[in-house]
Amino acid sequence: MTNSPHSLVTLAQAVVDAAVLEAKKRSTRICVAVVDTGGHLVAFLRMDGMPFHLVDIAQDKASTAASFGMTTTELAFGLSRQSKNAADFFRGRKHIVLLGGGIPLQVGAELLGGIGVTGSSEAEDEACAVAALKSCLAEP
Repeated sequence: MTNSPHSLVTLAQAVVDAAVLEAKKRSTRICVAVVDTGGHLVAFLRMDGMPFHLVDIAQDKASTAASFGMTTTELAFGLSRQSKNAADFFRGRKHIVLLGGGIPLQVGAELLGGIGVTGSSEAEDEACAVAALKSCLAEP
């Protein structure tokens, strides 16, 4: 990571911790993943009691955001505006998630990866991800 006081691993762990803190404030539980630009897992946490199936969903949300450089909500909305066929095509692709809660991890203009949060409603998932990035970067 260039021009950053943190390594990606340090930043990723701080983002995970901040997302969990936000989930606790909201009295909800989540799984949260941070990946690099290649979709490789850098940091992860599954809160107690969360189904293990959500592990992959959190990582896939993070990877989707990192891959496309936009939130999973923006991607889903953009695809649905293009055509039903485009949205259906991407929904059927392995490891692409078109549900809220995936956000690119950027420092300035530099894309470092993505964060994915799952386990609650799409709005709550996204709110936890945004709060985590604001807390750690002051610019989600």
